[in-house]
Amino acid sequence: MKRLLAITAFILLCALEGYSQFTPINARREQSGAGSPNGVVSCTVGPPWTSIYINTTDHSEWQCTASPNTWTKVVSGGTPVGGSPGSTDNAVLRADGTGGATLQSSGALVDDNANVIGSNLVPGFATQATAAGSTTLTVASKGVQVFTGSTTQTIVLPVVSTLPQTGFSFIVQNDSSGALTVNSSGGNLVQTMAAGTRATFTCKLLTGTTAASWNVTYIATTSPAGSSGDIQTNNAGAFGSLTPGTGVATALGVNVGTAGAPVINGGALGSPSSAGTLPAFTVNGDVTHSGAAIIISGNISAPTWTTSGVRIKGTPGTLTDTTAATGTTATAYTDVLGGNTIAATNAGVIFTNYFTQYNKDPIAGTNVTLTNKWALGADSAKFGTSNQLTVSNAGALAVAGAQTNSSTITQTSTSATAFESGPNGGTNPVLRVVNSTASQADGVSITGGAAGGGVTFTGLSSGATAPIALVPKGVAGVTISVGNTTSAVTDLLVNPTTKASGNLLDLQVNSSSKARIDFSGKLTATNVEGGAILSDGQFTAGSVGRYNFTSASGDPNGTVDTTIFRAAAGVVGIGTTGATANGGLQTNAVVGGGSIPSVATCGTIGTGSKNSAGFITSGTTGACVSVLTFSGYTAPTGWSCAISNATTANLITQTGSSTTTATFTGTTVTGDVLRYACTAY
Repeated sequence: MKRLLAITAFILLCALEGYSQFTPINARREQSGAGSPNGVVSCTVGPPWTSIYINTTDHSEWQCTASPNTWTKVVSGGTPVGGSPGSTDNAVLRADGTGGATLQSSGALVDDNANVIGSNLVPGFATQATAAGSTTLTVASKGVQVFTGSTTQTIVLPVVSTLPQTGFSFIVQNDSSGALTVNSSGGNLVQTMAAGTRATFTCKLLTGTTAASWNVTYIATTSPAGSSGDIQTNNAGAFGSLTPGTGVATALGVNVGTAGAPVINGGALGSPSSAGTLPAFTVNGDVTHSGAAIIISGNISAPTWTTSGVRIKGTPGTLTDTTAATGTTATAYTDVLGGNTIAATNAGVIFTNYFTQYNKDPIAGTNVTLTNKWALGADSAKFGTSNQLTVSNAGALAVAGAQTNSSTITQTSTSATAFESGPNGGTNPVLRVVNSTASQADGVSITGGAAGGGVTFTGLSSGATAPIALVPKGVAGVTISVGNTTSAVTDLLVNPTTKASGNLLDLQVNSSSKARIDFSGKLTATNVEGGAILSDGQFTAGSVGRYNFTSASGDPNGTVDTTIFRAAAGVVGIGTTGATANGGLQTNAVVGGGSIPSVATCGTIGTGSKNSAGFITSGTTGACVSVLTFSGYTAPTGWSCAISNATTANLITQTGSSTTTATFTGTTVTGDVLRYACTAY
């Protein structure tokens, strides 16, 4: 193979140097392909050369034994015919140019490590005018690509898997006035090249279609035409030069800068005393600014810049994590400021307030109105190292820590959840403020008093009144608790001011009044049992309950002289004090109640008769013994009855009694009406 390279280089060099005649020699001409070449691949038997064929499938070597396509296998995947060349075979031959008959060493060498040694290696060169189109490079494209013209162009680098090896490179020179966009074969941006710049693109991976398969060396400024040897800079229209190795630039005969300090536009970069200014440039590596302040000054005039920024701009880019292993990173930052230690040369230096960064409000200048202005804006934010305050990109504010505010907080909202507070946020909160009522104008004010002065809830409204309603959820009530049950203060105070009409308190169910106290103190109730409403017309108390009357008019706290109480089951007692039945009953009439009693022998009970009074119609003429059985009530001891014959003069009397019966004996005639009146005792 080295001999073949030498012969090939020799032929090319001869052609380049204008030699057309040389003495033929029996050289090798190698071809390759998959499979046997015999009878398929054309060949030549030397001189000037003999065809050799390499089978890329089994790595065998074939030699042409007869033209046009007769081949003989000479090596089965082994050493080529003629043996392996040694180091003495490394010279690339050329014709000497004195008759074309003598081959001499060209001075170019190929060593045993495949290094080509010579005076210069000239790559292919191609030039193209930009046309706002696309240029796709391949493995066969020229190594130097120069673009001219006045517009833009997109350049697509080759598919890296088609390149012979890593290190394959292209030099791209932008001599046009437009920008060049250089993309990988997959359409990913590798480099944007401004006008007048140069870049070298070197393949570093033979896999992939992204920018990760390429290394880029980008030179942002180029030397002007006609310059040589020096790094050129522009100083007020005249070009100066930087003497290599010294760091000192000469511009218009004036030396600027010191050793090791780069010079741009006639002034030392970073030197505040230099008269030069820094033109626009691109940096593709880290820049460290040490031991001095970064000062941005001067005025800028530009068309409306909207949200793209005009002074400090960070254009969006892709930041790729190159960590080999996968995993979770707790916190990451793109730009970090602060963390500095603030020290002082002398003792006792105090900063009352200190900020790592402070943004001042923008100021409206000539011909400008700032409708709204902010010193800082962000899509979202987080503050604090613990119990952070966060602002989402939807504008939601979340505060995990304690809040302190010394001024008025005003919120404008029509949300049904304008304010919520609770352990789980808006899920079953402790407090919720609802602002979604259409045309809302009523509200509540909470006023705190001094120690012991209490808290006042006051209705707010644009109208004349603002009722306050307490509405429990579901089947539940409202509880009003007091801290000390033995306190002499009033537990619940309703309308302590003067009231001329209406009700002080009205208890309602389904909008129907069940108990109320009017402005004069009169209580009107429908049904109450221990404070619970049952049905209309009932009042129920416990077994020792009493209804008391005092001797003083309108004074419920006066001396009790009459009581009504439960004496026994079904028995009401009337007394003067306590539960002693020592009182009397005054009434216009007593009407019997309960069920109709029954009668046994010599008669039937009359219609409408009751236990307390009634009549029996006799069914016997002669001696009659009638037993009256009382219904639904058992007397403590017995019954005392008065009975008479309302029809004839026959005598009848009570002759017996039990707790449930009374016995009557006498003489009757069938049809006699016997009237009775009984009292249990």
